[in-house]
Amino acid sequence: MRRKATADRSGDDGPEVDPADAARALALASLNAAPRTRAQLSELLLSRGIPPHVATACLDRFVELHLIDDAEYARTWVRSRHHVRHLPRRALRYELVRKGLEQRDIDAALELIDDEDERSAALALAVKKAAATRGLGHQVRRRRIMGMLMRKGFTADVAAKAMAEALEEEGLDIDWDE
Repeated sequence: MRRKATADRSGDDGPEVDPADAARALALASLNAAPRTRAQLSELLLSRGIPPHVATACLDRFVELHLIDDAEYARTWVRSRHHVRHLPRRALRYELVRKGLEQRDIDAALELIDDEDERSAALALAVKKAAATRGLGHQVRRRRIMGMLMRKGFTADVAAKAMAEALEEEGLDIDWDE
């Protein structure tokens, strides 16, 4: 059972907890586990009973001390998720919005990925999926590769070009009427 960090606690459960101390401790523990956005930390503090004005003051101080840097968080997130998971800008934008980042930080981070990066990521995924679908019919392979790329968030144009290139690398001629 978690205790709420409020200053109006009775003496029955031990000494009173200063909300500012509790906010600092919660935020530091969370940041120690993994990087967090200001919005994520705010949600955490409020869910633990920290008064809004105390949470805001704590988070403002953390920003001043550069313990919270949403712009850097967004850049790191974009580089990592694009490099490891080959996610396109559209999917990354969605993830960053859900994390509560401001539009200017999202836009700046997404500038790290250009059209060629996105095309290369789609091709890498398409080649991997093409290898996994060997032995299936041509139409089934095309459908599975396109479906996977579209679910990842690539545009239809990027997905189609990556799918065609991946299958052409295997020596298959893409005949759309087949």
